[in-house]
Amino acid sequence: QRIEREIQVLASDEQGFHFEHPMLRDLLYNEIPAALSREYHLMIAQEMKERYNGDYGPAIGEAAQHFRRGGDHERASPLLYQAGERAFGLKAYREAGILFMDFLDSEDRCGKPYLSHSARSYLYAQLGNCHEESGRWQESIEAYNKLLEITQESDDFSGQVNARSEERRVGKEG
Repeated sequence: QRIEREIQVLASDEQGFHFEHPMLRDLLYNEIPAALSREYHLMIAQEMKERYNGDYGPAIGEAAQHFRRGGDHERASPLLYQAGERAFGLKAYREAGILFMDFLDSEDRCGKPYLSHSARSYLYAQLGNCHEESGRWQESIEAYNKLLEITQESDDFSGQVNARSEERRVGKEG
């Protein structure tokens, strides 16, 4: 609160605190040691968890990112996935793609698979769609290639046909 009063870096409203300007946020992020930054993110994530009682609603992506940036990938993973699903459902494809990629990174870092094999296939199909809708053709092809890998591992012939056709279609459009 002292920082808010004296420097006016932060603003508060009924939803919580936010930086007055993105440049101020970037400046502070660059000056704060990584360990302290992680600690702050975890503190914010815990505060959000208590405030929302685990039911984050539209703030789920923000909470997930605080857990992720705080290094708590085990808590971040399911929230990132749910936030990605929410964004995808709202047709916010760029945001969904970012959240899905962050989910895959966090899941990898915590070493525990969160998704079943079929859910993972669906995730890569969604991710390919997100990248495609965002005009990121190469990333879309890579997601469809990963989908193809997963469907080959599980001998899912129809999934393989779908992955190959999506990959070829995007390759021709991009």
